[in-house]
Amino acid sequence: MPGIKNILGGFSAALVALPQAIAFGVTVYVAIDPSLSGAGAIAGILGVIVLGIVNGSVGRNPILISTPSAAATAYLAAMIIQLKGQFTGLSREQLLLILLLTGITAGLLQLLLALFKGGRLIKFVPYPVIAGYLSAVAVIIFFGQIARAFPELHISRWSEFSWQIFHWVNLPVLVVTVAMVFLAAKISKRVPAPIIALSGGMVTFALIGLTDGSLFDTANSPYLVGRIRTDGQIINLPPWQLIASISPAIWPKIFASGAMLAMILSVDTLKTMVILDNLKHVRADSDKVLRGLGVANTVSSLVGGMPGSGSANSSLINMNSGASHWSSVVYSGIFAMVILLFLSDYAAYIPIAALAGLLVASSIRLFDTSIFQLLKKRSTRLDFAVAMLVIITGITYNLIVAAGAGIALSILLFVRNQIRDTVIRSKTRGDRKFSNKSRMPDEMQVLRDHGHETIIYSLGGNLFFGTTDQLYRDIEAELKTSRNVVLSFKEVHSIDFTAVHMLELLDSVVHKQGGELLLCSLVGELTRGVDFEGYLSHAAVAHKEPHWRIFPDANTSLMYLEEKILSEHGQGIHKKLTFALGEMDIFSGCEVHAISELQNIVKTQKYESAQQVFSQGSHSEELYFIGHGVVDIVLPAHDGPARKLSTFAQGDFFGDMAFLDSEERSADAIAAAGTTLHALSRADFENFCAKHHKFGEIFYRNLARILAHRLRQSHHELQSDI
Repeated sequence: MPGIKNILGGFSAALVALPQAIAFGVTVYVAIDPSLSGAGAIAGILGVIVLGIVNGSVGRNPILISTPSAAATAYLAAMIIQLKGQFTGLSREQLLLILLLTGITAGLLQLLLALFKGGRLIKFVPYPVIAGYLSAVAVIIFFGQIARAFPELHISRWSEFSWQIFHWVNLPVLVVTVAMVFLAAKISKRVPAPIIALSGGMVTFALIGLTDGSLFDTANSPYLVGRIRTDGQIINLPPWQLIASISPAIWPKIFASGAMLAMILSVDTLKTMVILDNLKHVRADSDKVLRGLGVANTVSSLVGGMPGSGSANSSLINMNSGASHWSSVVYSGIFAMVILLFLSDYAAYIPIAALAGLLVASSIRLFDTSIFQLLKKRSTRLDFAVAMLVIITGITYNLIVAAGAGIALSILLFVRNQIRDTVIRSKTRGDRKFSNKSRMPDEMQVLRDHGHETIIYSLGGNLFFGTTDQLYRDIEAELKTSRNVVLSFKEVHSIDFTAVHMLELLDSVVHKQGGELLLCSLVGELTRGVDFEGYLSHAAVAHKEPHWRIFPDANTSLMYLEEKILSEHGQGIHKKLTFALGEMDIFSGCEVHAISELQNIVKTQKYESAQQVFSQGSHSEELYFIGHGVVDIVLPAHDGPARKLSTFAQGDFFGDMAFLDSEERSADAIAAAGTTLHALSRADFENFCAKHHKFGEIFYRNLARILAHRLRQSHHELQSDI
């Protein structure tokens, strides 16, 4: 039954989350004052309650369980310690208020991030930065919990070291708890590891307590969490009346820390989402998840709970229990609330060393050992150095500095990757890449002889100050043998002022060499609704009109250059505006009197610009000879713009496929200008060939030769694109 599975999933997730949540809360609150361990335990439980109920109701992810996290715990504890060092006059109540204000700020920023669809942006934080930060958190948690369990470890000289500092109570409890975390899977696959480990630590403590009954004194024992509700209150209401006493110098730190905490919680959550998405083979809405988490963290901090993020352990327990509805997440919060209301008195008997053991085990798992794999390859050693720098910064200074260094390194790594990834997607010359306009063989020969004068670039990525220079140097080298440059921006995502200045400089150099700079495919992802041509003119440094030409696509720009080359080097064939049948290449070698007789059976038709000759799917068997004008063969698309396959001009023909196989038309034929066509039907031509056998033989031989020429040209085009 799905409903029962959701309930079981929520119950299991709560059991997994609560021990660690208590440990996280105690860790942060003890940093404020060692006497606040009970309040910290309540804060951790409240975090599980609010994150479950509110995030489940708002985020509505069927699997993701959010709980107080290790990364946030280490960051908040470091923040408290730093504030206590900088502002010595802060009271315990003021520090509590600052802690909760930081959580509220983080929640509101997460909500703002989700509203502006920024969830996907956090995914761009590089892996070395995340791995380094989480590993620094792991190291700090590890030694921090060791220090909590063995306070006497704070020695100034190694000569003062003594094994007696490892207290006879805390040491066995800590060791057993850590061991049980890693052995839990062998003990039971149904009971969550934190429950087994915590139980093991409590049993060990109980056995030790048989020798000293004072260890069980929840009011005075330094080894226990102690009473967590001394006044019967279960909500840690912030001391709002003290908000006016917060120094103006502290508010910027609250906002900065809240922003950093929002990033930490968001990255941790999205990392958990990736794990769950891979297991479920579905994609969750990251913005919706962050919206729910932002609201939950805000509410949790308002009632004195710990902020949190997506927990992989609790979520996997929830999923493996068969949960499939967001109600399972709500149930986890409800069960945590029941435990707080009716079983919280028993939490007083939890040994602090057992909680420390849970966190030590978590830190061991949190440390990302895979970063050492980056040392094996030379290309990834810089990534290893980045990860180690974040770790060392976090340990040597604090996590706040490490987080700032991580963000700065994220920017530097992004710029480095952009510079290393060339913007040149492909490069070819005009004697290998042609427009889709059909040409006569002698015209094609002219283009092959002089096409090397044109260099064609297909650009992609981000054209900015980091990549502009490499592009200019490459073009500069090509201009030693070329004079025309075609730049296709079809896959370019962005362009900056430096790139515009480079285009100006390139335009000037090309113009001095007697060539032309052609820019194409500027409309699309690059412009994002912005007038790109206007941007080019406004961003231009030189106060003069540029010489470059702008075309809608690469094909149109190539067609322009081909006409220019034919005009300069051709034999006048392309200049002829009107062709009679006898002047067309397909009738080469045919008898003049037979062509004159054929003229009587063809039907002359005139079309205006943009008028359709035939459409895709229509049934007709005519072969069309172009006496004057231009015809485009277009492949229509139902869900996007039509694609121009080829262009035929005067003296050429089209419609040969249906003429030969009598099948339906494969594309649309549209007149691109005022056009005169001579239509020859298949039936009329067969009757004609019955009287003129030799004519038909020569005609079909010419047709085969021209079609073979077109096919060979298509092969050249494909090779130039590989």
